[in-house]
Amino acid sequence: MIVEDQLHDIARGAATALLFAEADFPFGPDIEVYRIGGKIFMLMSRLRGLSCITVKCDPLDAQELRHRYPEITPGYHMNKRHWVTVLPGDGIDAELVQDLVKHAYQTAAAGIPKIRRPLIEPITFTSAFFAGGDEPIPITPEMGDDLD
Repeated sequence: MIVEDQLHDIARGAATALLFAEADFPFGPDIEVYRIGGKIFMLMSRLRGLSCITVKCDPLDAQELRHRYPEITPGYHMNKRHWVTVLPGDGIDAELVQDLVKHAYQTAAAGIPKIRRPLIEPITFTSAFFAGGDEPIPITPEMGDDLD
């Protein structure tokens, strides 16, 4: 379980450990932004008084994460299909936060044209969700796409 004060520290640690990741504050002192090759992959801020991170995410993973974890919602002020916002809570642990940051980094890096894309190291995921330990939740027609 991640508590309020830990979320930003864990996410920041995961992001700064990634090659070519850069941090800045383009939207003011309250929103810390992480990029690779100029592409944003994570924002750290506060939402309704709580620490939160917003990370880039594959649309299918984003949908499954939102269904599986009540602390994960569509990206606040971002494209709801490609971004998720994570709040601290019982279902969120350090491994999941670290893997969400690494997944966001990989997703953003994949969007950089190959000629400009930095060579990044292979990434190992440790949380059950990204390492393949959890069975996927089947998305049924009645669930629909919760963003339409």
